[in-house]
Amino acid sequence: MRHPRLTLLALAALSTVLSTTSAEAQQATAPPAGSRQTQKRHIEVNDLFNLRTVSGPVMSPDGQWVAYTVMYADSTRDKRETNLWMASWDGATTLQLTRTPGSESRPKWSPDGTYLAFLSARSDGGATEADDHEGAQVWLLDRRGGEAFKLTDIKGGVSDYAWSPDSQRMVLVASDTAVAPPLWDSVGAKGKAKTAKPHVIDRYHF
Repeated sequence: MRHPRLTLLALAALSTVLSTTSAEAQQATAPPAGSRQTQKRHIEVNDLFNLRTVSGPVMSPDGQWVAYTVMYADSTRDKRETNLWMASWDGATTLQLTRTPGSESRPKWSPDGTYLAFLSARSDGGATEADDHEGAQVWLLDRRGGEAFKLTDIKGGVSDYAWSPDSQRMVLVASDTAVAPPLWDSVGAKGKAKTAKPHVIDRYHF
């Protein structure tokens, strides 16, 4: 037969051990003093201006650098901007190469690695954005230093380009700005071109 007093003492000791173990567990899982816990919240409209989109990575011929573009939304101008960046192959060094109102795109290294070309619609000085009718032009950035300079001045702009193997020439893709021939065959009574009637679509056919 067990002694009642010994049973009570055993229960009291067990209760003390469990309480101590629980306290130690809570202390071990508790965040360190002075640390901040990140509070979750719903995404807001202003959070969209903090998003960045990376695209167009191209490796330099020597394999030491990667050029790419970063697009972001400018809340003050209510439009999207794209700047040119460059990072070392190991990610240890990151450099922003352009910071202008005219966005940059399609970076391409010259085969000899001397120049980094890109398309941009900024003005000659680079401080303002060029007129819309000028379109994007090819710009060159010398890796040895200095500001980027405008290489082409083609009416209507350049949509794409490619280096020659010797880094001395480029082939360009540009729009033909010549006046298109009229789309009508008949001429009005007063000698003026008669515009053909437009095609009207009022429903979808599946």
